[in-house]
Amino acid sequence: MSSENTTSAVSVSDMFCDKLASTIDYKSQQDQKILVANMKDLVGSNMHVKRYTGKQYNHRVFVYEGDYPSRMQLLIEYEPKASGISFFRIDFNPANCDMELVQAILLSILPGGIDDLPLRAKVTRIDLSVDLTGIGIDHLLAAYPGMQVSRVYCKSGKTETLQIGSYDGARFITIYDKVAQVKHMNAKWHTKIQLPPDPTTRIEIRLRPDFGLGQLKEVDNPFEKLILNTVDAIQEQDSQLLKMFVALAQFRGLQDSLLMIDDKNQRAKFKSLIKDAPPKLVAGQNHLGKLAATRSGYVLLG
Repeated sequence: MSSENTTSAVSVSDMFCDKLASTIDYKSQQDQKILVANMKDLVGSNMHVKRYTGKQYNHRVFVYEGDYPSRMQLLIEYEPKASGISFFRIDFNPANCDMELVQAILLSILPGGIDDLPLRAKVTRIDLSVDLTGIGIDHLLAAYPGMQVSRVYCKSGKTETLQIGSYDGARFITIYDKVAQVKHMNAKWHTKIQLPPDPTTRIEIRLRPDFGLGQLKEVDNPFEKLILNTVDAIQEQDSQLLKMFVALAQFRGLQDSLLMIDDKNQRAKFKSLIKDAPPKLVAGQNHLGKLAATRSGYVLLG
């Protein structure tokens, strides 16, 4: 499908979790010794594991699905180099890994077994995403209340990535060309991930909540406030001024461009036209896919 696709061909995926990072701060020497011993057993096993020294931790252990290079299943870090950092950290992609394998590994290495997750783990980052299939990022306008475009990455005259907000902030939004991203990953890591057959734009909202794992079930859907529409749909409106505004918004970002309009009534009118112009795309309609740890295991709840 070419970049000249129409919005009638656009499909919006269900929301999914693209990354989850959690920490457990084991204080007692006994727990620390158990974890270190269990990790030595894991590294010495026949699993596809690589170990390095990190910036914050003495040990970074990558678990892969097969011989390297292959898809990473889990990143485990432990024994921090400085005080004030949790003793143990895990990082994985629930939508793209073997959750049974992740559960089995955590069950084998954690001092308290899988029960340590709901009782002691703290979520430090969670990425929630949707994919728009059949449309490229250059055909979209997006905004989030109270946040402005922070970076735009372009290549060969086309936008590849749009970032909204601060990278280290409590909420950070990345909108990017998924086809270009997969090409970059394959070239960098020598993998052979299949390219999406159609133009695909991924919208990713990164949260840094810093709360207990069990509280994920109470997180509101962050996509509900996202303003998202197509450039083509808006430019069909019979207003030269609006078309010029859309062109500016593609460069400066929608929120920043709206703030440049001094007339509050005109600003509200443009915002309403962009938000409600048919065919409006609604991302993340479905209820938030909840990640929860239970006493019976670590599961992904749809």
